Formats: sequence, structure tokens, C-alpha cells
Amino acid sequence: MKLLLLLFPLLCSAHTLDNTHAAYLRGEAATTFTEAEAAFNEALAGYLAAPGSSPWLSFDLGNTYFQLGEPATALYHYSRAQQLAPRNRQIRAHLRLASKKLGVTPKTPLPHKLCAATLLAPHERNILIAICGALATLLAAFAIQLKNKKILKLSLFPATLAILFSLTLIYLNILADPGAILLKSATLRRDAGVNYAAVCDHPLAPGTRVRLTNQRGEWAKIILPSGEAGFVLADSLGIL
Repeated sequence: MKLLLLLFPLLCSAHTLDNTHAAYLRGEAATTFTEAEAAFNEALAGYLAAPGSSPWLSFDLGNTYFQLGEPATALYHYSRAQQLAPRNRQIRAHLRLASKKLGVTPKTPLPHKLCAATLLAPHERNILIAICGALATLLAAFAIQLKNKKILKLSLFPATLAILFSLTLIYLNILADPGAILLKSATLRRDAGVNYAAVCDHPLAPGTRVRLTNQRGEWAKIILPSGEAGFVLADSLGIL
């Protein structure tokens, strides 16, 4: 009985997602714009209400927003899906499609792209660090027990890998400015307020990738790929 009570929420969630997927498929098969829009909005409500996070939930959200004519929000969710499943070809293909639709380049900020850890999903990084750490500890213990310097030197390799990946994750999760995507057109201003002058001649295009440095109330300071910095309304950003 206790097992059934524990499984009941999971079964309900799976049933709800099945209905949500069915609504999405109805939208794809619809013959009129009104029917399609109603079905995709129903699917969107279901995906947004789904508990937890996964690459495929983010992917489905991206597909739904794309169908509803919101490619910038779709790009944001595809990017979140890519963070959770960075090597998945289907996610990358849809990411390129949304980027092409918006006329932007599907790139991550350069420091992140140089980190090998970004090629791994978060759980894969944690597993790799744990395995390397455990292997290094085991080899070091054997080396001390057997008084074998060769095994001790060998233990340095997995230990170094564990340290390097740990430092990389500290940089990505704590030290580096978080990435963000503009969900809608926004004016980049010199300071936090509509009275300040615009930094650029034209509003920033939806889908533009930026780095978020800090936030002041309803304003967020960002840095463009070109290096220009300024403030935009925080609600125009999707933080990755």
C-alpha cells in the first residue's frame, strides 16, 4: 500500500504528460490556425505545469513555443535542454533551427565553450569526479600499503582529473557570469532606468545571447558578445 501511495504521484504525472503530448500532436495535425493554436496552448500549459526538469521537458517546451511563433523563447528552452544533454544531435538541430529563424549564431560564451566539462551533462560530470576521486584514493591506498612509488604516481592522474573537473565546475557554477538569452526586443541603456541614453542605435534582437553580471531591481546589467555593456529590463531575459 505504501508503495502504491509513493508511485501514485508519478503515475499521475506520467498520465498528465501523455495528455500533454497528445495535445501537442493534435496541434501538429490541426487543419486550421485556431485549432492548432488552442492545442499548442493546451500542451504548453501541461508542459509548464510538469514537475521537475529534464532535457526532454525543456525540448518539448522549445518545440511548443516554436509552434506558437515565439522562436526566442523556444531558443531559450532548447539551450536549457542542451545544457542537460549537450551531445544530443536532435536538440542541437532544433537549436540551430531556432537560431536561424532569429538570425543569430547558436554559440555559447567563449569561456564556457573552452571547458571540456560543458560536453558532459551535469550528472555525468558528478559521476566522473566521483569515479576519478575514488580511483585516486584506491590507488594511493594500495601504493602506501605496498610502498610502491609507481602506483602512487599513477594515482596522480585520476586525482588531477578530479581536481580539474571540480575547478571547472566551480568556475561555471559560481565564478562565471551566467548566460542569458533575450526573449524579446530590448533597448540597451547606459544605466538602470528608461531615462538613460541607449548604448546601441538599434534595440537588441530577440534571441541574442548575453552574459548577466548583476541585477538592480527590475533592471539587469548585461554584456553583449561584442563586449558592450549596459542595462535591460530583467523580464526580457531568460537566464540559463
